[in-house]
Amino acid sequence: MSLAAALRSLNTSTSHPRLTAFYTSHYHHPNQSKTLINSRTIHDSSQNSSQSQPELTPSSTPEQSLQWKPIHSNLSLPRQIAFYQALSKSRLTSLITLTTMASYALSPITSATPPSSLITLLATATGTFLCSASANTLNQIFEAPMDAQMSRTRTRPLARRVISIHHASVFATVSGLSGSVILATMVNPTTAILGVSNLILYAFVYTPLKRISVTNTWLGALVGGLPALMGSTAAGATLSNPASWLTAGLLYVWQFPHFNSLAHSLRRDYARAGYMMMANVQPALNARVSLRYALATIPLSSWLIPYYGLTTTTFGYLSLIPNLALIIPAFRFWLSTPNGPFSQKIITSLVNSCLLPSSLSTFFTKFHSKSRQEDQAKKLFWASLIHLPTLLILMMACRPSPSDSANSSEEVMENVPS
Repeated sequence: MSLAAALRSLNTSTSHPRLTAFYTSHYHHPNQSKTLINSRTIHDSSQNSSQSQPELTPSSTPEQSLQWKPIHSNLSLPRQIAFYQALSKSRLTSLITLTTMASYALSPITSATPPSSLITLLATATGTFLCSASANTLNQIFEAPMDAQMSRTRTRPLARRVISIHHASVFATVSGLSGSVILATMVNPTTAILGVSNLILYAFVYTPLKRISVTNTWLGALVGGLPALMGSTAAGATLSNPASWLTAGLLYVWQFPHFNSLAHSLRRDYARAGYMMMANVQPALNARVSLRYALATIPLSSWLIPYYGLTTTTFGYLSLIPNLALIIPAFRFWLSTPNGPFSQKIITSLVNSCLLPSSLSTFFTKFHSKSRQEDQAKKLFWASLIHLPTLLILMMACRPSPSDSANSSEEVMENVPS
């Protein structure tokens, strides 16, 4: 075939299978179809027969679908505030801010640590809130087409196109710059650098990674743990002190059972929008990772945190109660996963054959054979919501006296190799 003939064939083609698959997986309206579309299957089948692809008759062209409605100039102030709350994900941002403040109060104390200041605490909270609001707004700007395809996020302002991207971008820029300046001038440069780094990681690394690899969950957990580290540095702790990282480490491991259980309930939405989450790509790994990091809360709480002087040894014993309350539903969630690992099948076989003691057999049977994985995921999610504030309250209640904490921290630092 000549080059001219090939060009004529390309120009007269009405549809292309790969472009059809791309358009369907990225820009179809959420109400058009409830069927999940596997773009890889469409791509593979298109190589065998282009006739097998369904004809798409969208109501508007892609160019029209991507035209954003400008925000109305006559918006009332309450409605604008509601938009800003939605853009900043106010509930999530408030939780992050409270976690930072708790970490500030739990920061390791040494003889060189400056005295706590209410102004510094408020500046830390304000700067953290603004940086988080900026990161969440940028996240919604980048994910607006995907948000429109998910039932959980389709009511967001940018997904509904009731506010312009320009307006949201200005809000994100002002919030991010204001928060960074407050942290740099009223707290300290280290906390400001951590805040800016967290914003960049969340908006520009984690957000696009969600559509590329399941490793986004580990990066997202790191982003969730950094605000706790910001609280420690804001109180005067140094990054060279291992105790500064412990509250952040606790936040890091907690996020896996929390987010993975939530992602399991939303896995169909994630698949529809094209996100690479463990829940919809590797369900067995999703449950296994949840259990693994739930178990990691015990050495952190019962050994490392008391050892480095953040709490008394009493916390090590008391923390077993909320930690077990998280581990048990994580174990049930893992046990209820179909097509799990070999070790899971062994436990299930022992349960079914009643080779375990009667008490353990009753325990496993009650929560495995009579429950669906959906129920176990919801129970784990709610358990994680109770677990974190309970653990932070216990840490504050078991806080050592300033003199004891300073002596303990200095003794530990002397044993840390330089």
